[in-house]
Amino acid sequence: MQDRSVRALHSMPDPASIARVVEADYDIGATPRCAVWHRGFNDYFLVETDERYLLRVYSPGKYWVSGTGDLDFELDLLAHLDASGVPVAAAITRREGGLRGEIDAPEGPRSIALFPFVEGGPPSADASTAAQVGELVARMHDAMDGFTSPHHRYSLDRSLLIDTSTAEIRDAAGDGYDEGLALLDRVGSLAADAIDALGTSPPAFGVIHADLHMGNMIASGDTITFLDFDHGGFGLRAYDLVPILRYEDMREPFLEAYRGTRSFGEEEVRAAPAMSAARTIWDWGDVLKQSDYLGGRGRYTAQAWTHLFDRLEEHEAELSASG
Repeated sequence: MQDRSVRALHSMPDPASIARVVEADYDIGATPRCAVWHRGFNDYFLVETDERYLLRVYSPGKYWVSGTGDLDFELDLLAHLDASGVPVAAAITRREGGLRGEIDAPEGPRSIALFPFVEGGPPSADASTAAQVGELVARMHDAMDGFTSPHHRYSLDRSLLIDTSTAEIRDAAGDGYDEGLALLDRVGSLAADAIDALGTSPPAFGVIHADLHMGNMIASGDTITFLDFDHGGFGLRAYDLVPILRYEDMREPFLEAYRGTRSFGEEEVRAAPAMSAARTIWDWGDVLKQSDYLGGRGRYTAQAWTHLFDRLEEHEAELSASG
């Protein structure tokens, strides 16, 4: 008889089951109420007692995670940043100690971590916010320089950002996009050269957030908190600044404030167009590598590929203009 059993790729845990796990694992007061909050690279559950929390259920199949030590690196980094006075949502310690727990899911063991819920919304993209964020990011990078860990974490290097991502894009695009893929190769080569030129020595290179866009910050009153270090690892600080520098009104006040706290050389400033191109290529490659988990490749229509190649044309023009 034919074997008709199938393996789960991405199950969604039942909120009531999650509530029982949270009650058993964490000393947070009353019996929690739990609801699905967000589904993506990880699954998030809103946990409510007298206070609100977010439980992250990690995906078990991320290409940048080689084992649970990679997750411990991230959680230890958050604890270090919190202790250093950097505004982050650090994981809450479990009853039995440690920051990371585990649940049994149909696809296998999945790690979990509980975080305080940060109230507020994305900061406004204006000059005054830019100065505040610039100083905070510089403080974060300084604190990251003092972080050490026995655990492994990946590097956002030329191989990952450009080579691996380009291969993913080529495979997904298939036939009929020769001109666009040739453009991808040209832009990727220029971005890779800039990455190589900046090297892997501090202070230009170190631990980075790697996804530092405004949606991963929460503003509440006068406080801005950094969220979602899931993609963090070792990389160029110039790469970390790209999502903020693309806001024209924020660029100069952000850089001025950052440089008031931390060194950032002219060669790093000049590399911004190349870092921006690398981020576009990696962003596409990153999502494509997780496309089965995130919901398949049906979203990559001719219109989507046109959008990517138009953006790469813009990058090529910016790179040519920057010399």
